[in-house]
Amino acid sequence: MHQNYEKNKFEKKSRVFILWIVLVSINLFKTSLNQNLFKMKKLKFAFLSMFMALFLVTACTNDEPALEEQQETEESQSISTALNRLNQQFDQNGNVTQTDNPAGNIVLDFCFDFVYPLTLSYNNDTTVTVEDLSGLIDVMLASTEELYISGIAFPFNVETFNDDTNAIEVVTINNEDEFIALLDSCGFDDIETCECFEVYDPVCVEITDPNGETFTVTYPNACYAECDGFTEEDFAENCEEDYYCPESQCFTINFPLSVIINDETITVNSDEELGTVLYDAYDFEFVYPFTVTLENEDVVTINNSDDIETLLEDCYGEFNGNDDCEDCENEAVDPVCVEVTNPNGSTEVVVFPNACTAFCVGFTQDDIVECD
Repeated sequence: MHQNYEKNKFEKKSRVFILWIVLVSINLFKTSLNQNLFKMKKLKFAFLSMFMALFLVTACTNDEPALEEQQETEESQSISTALNRLNQQFDQNGNVTQTDNPAGNIVLDFCFDFVYPLTLSYNNDTTVTVEDLSGLIDVMLASTEELYISGIAFPFNVETFNDDTNAIEVVTINNEDEFIALLDSCGFDDIETCECFEVYDPVCVEITDPNGETFTVTYPNACYAECDGFTEEDFAENCEEDYYCPESQCFTINFPLSVIINDETITVNSDEELGTVLYDAYDFEFVYPFTVTLENEDVVTINNSDDIETLLEDCYGEFNGNDDCEDCENEAVDPVCVEVTNPNGSTEVVVFPNACTAFCVGFTQDDIVECD
């Protein structure tokens, strides 16, 4: 079972690239009011985390070969519960909801990820084989009060996060009782919404994937990491050297953009699509060249990872050049807001814990607006 899992999901090449979290977080969070100005990081293995290496769902309603290999399904209240809860991670278009997914990765932000293919059944006894997370999203979006998933084929595998080892592991769910135990361990009923200020003090957590490869998840500050259950003991020491670049002042990606995940080339047409495609991916490559638009409306062509690094260094130098920002952590929390204009002309309001932090990253008193 584990070998099949590795074959279907983790035939990856280790590649050197500049972190996806930089580009994804920069753009994904700009559509939500009062969202964080996310940080940047170079990653050897990108998430992140932020998170779907997908292409296709195969609904076996004909005599395709996949139908012949389908397992028998069993009625399962747990699969209905799991899908209802998972559906909350996405918007009505099937894109990742950023406020509910600070890490940009399904295992950390939700609780677990199914190992595909997955055989499910509807309440009318129709069976469907889902090949990837993208297909599962399609199933959830198409579900209604009259037609919904009510069964699953046991056994199946899931990816879960082991707090003791900081590793993502593969667990086999053999029956409904084990599925219930999995959901209980997720503690969905105990989850509280985290409210984190846009303090630019990135923290990083190193995690091991099921293949034994280590990748890094970067959070804009400790608050977001703690929302996912990490503590200071989990934080990597060298994260403070990473780049970050407030998205409203640096650049926007010009779509369409293509990425390579598990040797598949996937084209996305928006920030939201990119975040969703990467939601359960641990490694990817950009397809070069692509372009970005700077704050001054200049269009820059990115030909390789070195160009990305240069772009991020410019952002880093512009917005993270004041070491005195650490002193602002000792200031009392007295939220202030600034309105910023993105390169595409849209505006958003960003909340800082105090004026010291806002001024430290380059804003002035004239930029301060009334907080809602």
